[in-house]
Amino acid sequence: MGKGKVDRVQSGVQQPSRWHKYKSYTWELDLVKQAFTCEPEAMSSLFGSSDPSIPAKELLKLLPPSQRDKARKVFQAAISTHKARYFHCCVMTPNSLFSYVEFRITAKSQSLLKGTVLPCLVIASDIVAAELFYSVFENPHHGMLVTDEKTRILACNRHFEKSTGYVLEDIIGKKTNLFNADKLSPNFYQNLWKNIEEDGHWNGVILTKKADGTIFPQELTIHRISPGNGESYYLGNSTDLSEQLQRIDGRQAGGVDLLTQLPNPDHFIQTIKEDPQQVSATDIQIMLALQPQFPESNSQEVKRQFASYLMGNKLLAHASYIGDGRFAVMLRAEVDNQHETIRIIRKSIKEFFQSFKHAQTSVALALKQGLTGVALRQSSSIAPKQFLSHAVQALLELHSEENKRVGFYDRDIHAQVDRKKHLEAWVEEVISSGAVEVFFQPIVNIKRGRIDKFEALCRFPTNTEIETSTQELISIVEDIDKIVQLDDIVNCKAMSRLAELQMLFGEHIGLSLNRSFNSKQDILAILRHTAQSIDQSGVAPNKVTIEFTESTYFAAERYQEELVHLLRKAGVLIAVDDFGTGFASFDYLNKNYFDVLKIDQSLIKGIRVDNRQYHVVNTIVQLAQKLKLTVIVEGVETLSEYKVLRDLGVDCIQGYFFSKPLSLEELRDVHNYCPLPVIDENTESSHGTLSQLVTANLPRVDPGESLSLIHTYFSTEEFNVLPVVESNQCVGLIDRQAMNLHMTPSMGTDHETNKENAIWHKAAHRMMSPPETILDWHLALDEVKSLLIKHPLPWVLVDSESRFKGVVEQGRIIQYLAGVNV
Repeated sequence: MGKGKVDRVQSGVQQPSRWHKYKSYTWELDLVKQAFTCEPEAMSSLFGSSDPSIPAKELLKLLPPSQRDKARKVFQAAISTHKARYFHCCVMTPNSLFSYVEFRITAKSQSLLKGTVLPCLVIASDIVAAELFYSVFENPHHGMLVTDEKTRILACNRHFEKSTGYVLEDIIGKKTNLFNADKLSPNFYQNLWKNIEEDGHWNGVILTKKADGTIFPQELTIHRISPGNGESYYLGNSTDLSEQLQRIDGRQAGGVDLLTQLPNPDHFIQTIKEDPQQVSATDIQIMLALQPQFPESNSQEVKRQFASYLMGNKLLAHASYIGDGRFAVMLRAEVDNQHETIRIIRKSIKEFFQSFKHAQTSVALALKQGLTGVALRQSSSIAPKQFLSHAVQALLELHSEENKRVGFYDRDIHAQVDRKKHLEAWVEEVISSGAVEVFFQPIVNIKRGRIDKFEALCRFPTNTEIETSTQELISIVEDIDKIVQLDDIVNCKAMSRLAELQMLFGEHIGLSLNRSFNSKQDILAILRHTAQSIDQSGVAPNKVTIEFTESTYFAAERYQEELVHLLRKAGVLIAVDDFGTGFASFDYLNKNYFDVLKIDQSLIKGIRVDNRQYHVVNTIVQLAQKLKLTVIVEGVETLSEYKVLRDLGVDCIQGYFFSKPLSLEELRDVHNYCPLPVIDENTESSHGTLSQLVTANLPRVDPGESLSLIHTYFSTEEFNVLPVVESNQCVGLIDRQAMNLHMTPSMGTDHETNKENAIWHKAAHRMMSPPETILDWHLALDEVKSLLIKHPLPWVLVDSESRFKGVVEQGRIIQYLAGVNV
């Protein structure tokens, strides 16, 4: 009897009779004489002998070789246990091809066995055998596959072809590993063949790859067959479970959940560990633990569809099914600016949820009505297992919150994301109601000594609940794809007020209007809409300048070029804003897309005749002049910057040095507005400000930035202090001595320990000291000596709104007092 077959034991109680086509015969086996005796009819019809008995060896010879050992084992078991045993085998009968019989065996003594033999199935001829084999092999409900001992395919039935999509003539001679799903671990297949080697068979649920590459679950049984002729075969019997998902729900194999075909938690965690793209200083990993709400009627099918959609989602780095109807997915996001972290997290999660609008309705609804736990990982100090645990914990805590569907493991992050969510709703309401205000900042022509135009800038009403800035709100507008609507409101309001601006400051006054392409809307449609709004406003086109941000400037497609050409032909000037912050500035110059070049503030901050910025700006100005472009410099805030730019031949200047943006109501009341400064070259130095002493090109660090970055700054630059700046305010200073206190001699060497390696991630706010001296950056230079007596160095300089403007170090003070030109 083979393994897995339960021996039936004669209990002494009369067994219920069974109907059989053939009658049973009694027999005896004398182990001393080695003689087998049976009823004459059976001896003739089954065992081919006219004698009343035959030798035991002759009996065994009537059995196929592979069944003889099984017969011996059952006979021995009956003797050793003194319990009735049953054994099925084939007997090569004389008057038929073979008979399939059942032996019942009882041990009367240690040397005498008795029992009955029952013919169950008599195969009369090879034709009957062939028909029987064919009907079993070519059945319409189970796939059948036969291979040789090296698993090379010999034959398969039609049902196997239909369920897998393979055709026998295409796979014959190939090995069965072509059906292996890439999802299952190599250990799974190794264990499968080990079981077959040891037990002769294997049974279980497996994922199989079809001819078209899709993966489906099937129940599979593999038998090893050794007919005794020196060859071996493998017979596979399979059932497609694609329509019986309840049978595989919750079952795993090879590190994979069989229903969803996603990695189980252990495999998922290992995959993250082995991911070559490890978490870095500029990379943040977002773990989402998802508990979709699947419909009760067909939950397994929707769960499978949900998992299939996750597998095809290009936003995901990794995905897993973690059991109990829950999934885990990992997103990646690049964080170049620590101040943008929350925005980027929120945007990444929102993009993931929005991607489900392309899924089946049931899948999208399951996600929308479900719960999501979020955890963040910004350093390798958090192990992948702990990372997943954090997300699951955040998910579990949501069950006690009736109204929340998304929860964060980090409470601070949760509060910040919640804040952004509220701001998005508020911004959308403000735009819908048109409650945006327009402020105007003058663009001063320093060659003509007058205001040429005003740039129209948006200002949101004060949010009484959340403190925010215009720049943050603009970013939110872009995130929710409302920037086109915002530009429309601001530009229409600005054009409606141009007539009053001209009455206040002269008929020559024009408007500079911003137009953003950071939208899902087609650029050509935005350009066409801009032309229509100018035409409908009644404003003369030659009084309008349209500013496009360089970093989002459109590609030079023919229809876009034609529309821009028509705008310019009508008199509209085209300006490229923030020139120098993108990557294709000179390509734009070469293609003659625009009339005005606006140099970004970052290029002129702290500009002096003796630094690199001077030469960069000088080159841009000279090139622009040769190309007959008007040059406007943004963000001018000091007298020294103004003087340098004036000497370089810049046409126009815009910035707080002249005026901050003002409302039309404020502009009505101004007097002697934006006069150009009178500069006496002989006494200029005595009228300088402390801003001229700031350390040029001094990097700023965020409170959350790491010791490794701070060490890099001090190692490559010649300065002694770093400002820690948050929300444009200096919250602390870090000098070299403070940095060294947090380091050890072994850090950065081959002897560095894991503990020392973790120190590199220490945040700046744990090393900084609050600034002792904060001064107004417009204080006169001639006050330096008196300031030194009262205020210790270094000095942090701020403007009237406490915004950080720079740091004055001891070296610059010494240069100034020594008479060196600063």
